[in-house]
Amino acid sequence: NQAKSEFLASMSHELRTPLNAVLGFAQMMQFDNKNPLSVDQKKHTESIVEGGNHLLGLVNEILDLARVEADQMTLSLSDVDAKDVVADCVRLIAPLGDPRGIKIDNHFSSGSSVILLTDSSRLKQILINLLSNAIKFNRDGGSVTIDGKEQVPGFLRISVTDTGTGISKEDKSSVFHLFHRLD
Repeated sequence: NQAKSEFLASMSHELRTPLNAVLGFAQMMQFDNKNPLSVDQKKHTESIVEGGNHLLGLVNEILDLARVEADQMTLSLSDVDAKDVVADCVRLIAPLGDPRGIKIDNHFSSGSSVILLTDSSRLKQILINLLSNAIKFNRDGGSVTIDGKEQVPGFLRISVTDTGTGISKEDKSSVFHLFHRLD
C-alpha cells in the first residue's frame, strides 16, 4: 500500500501533462477563428473539453488521496473567512439541485465573519463534496441545510444535513471504508 501510494503521488506530472495537452488542443480548436468548426464539430469538441475536465478532476482527487496516504500532502494555512468559503461553495453547487427542485438553505453565511486558520482549497473541497453528495442522494423537492457554530473556543463545527433517506444503521460502519459506495 505504501509503495502504491508513493507511486501515485509521484505520477502527478506524468498523468496531468498528456491530459492538459488534449484539453489545450481541444480548446484551441474551439477558439480558432481562422478555421471555424461546424455545429457537429463544436459539439464533439465541447464533449472532449467537458470529459477531459471531468477526468482531470478525478485524477486530481486520486493524486490528493495518494499524497495523503504517502504523507506528502502539503497544506497552505492562512486566515480564511469560513462564511465566504461556505457562500462560494453554495453558489457553485446550488445549480445542481435545480433540475430536481432541491434547495440549499445557507444558515451559516448570514452570520458574522468566522476566521479560521486553514487551507482554503481543502476546506472548499470538503464542503463541495458534502454539498454535492447531499444533493445527489436527496429526494426530488428536498432540501439541504448548511449551518455552523463554535463548539468550544477555537473550534468550529460546520454541518450539512439533507432530506434524503439517510444511511441505514447496518451501513453506517462501512461509510468510511476507502472506495466503498452504498446503493
